[in-house]
Amino acid sequence: MPTAIVSPSELVTFARQLEKTSEDIIKRKSKAARFVADSRGVWKDAKYDRFHKVFDQTSKELDRFARLAKEYSHFLEKKAGLARRYLDKR
Repeated sequence: MPTAIVSPSELVTFARQLEKTSEDIIKRKSKAARFVADSRGVWKDAKYDRFHKVFDQTSKELDRFARLAKEYSHFLEKKAGLARRYLDKR
């Protein structure tokens, strides 16, 4: 007989925290991007260009992570609903 090895309420809590973290990452990344762009006025050597390139690459990875985290959070909330319905039937 199948069993649920998950606590639906804990899973929902985790999923919501994951989505909130994803949103926080995007907000902080946007703030950092403005800061980096503004720093061009005072940081004018070749190291800035290298830093900016690394920053852009990292920003893209953060965007990817945030998108995936949001997708997983929705998936986990659906799983929690299915687990809750299964446990309610028992």
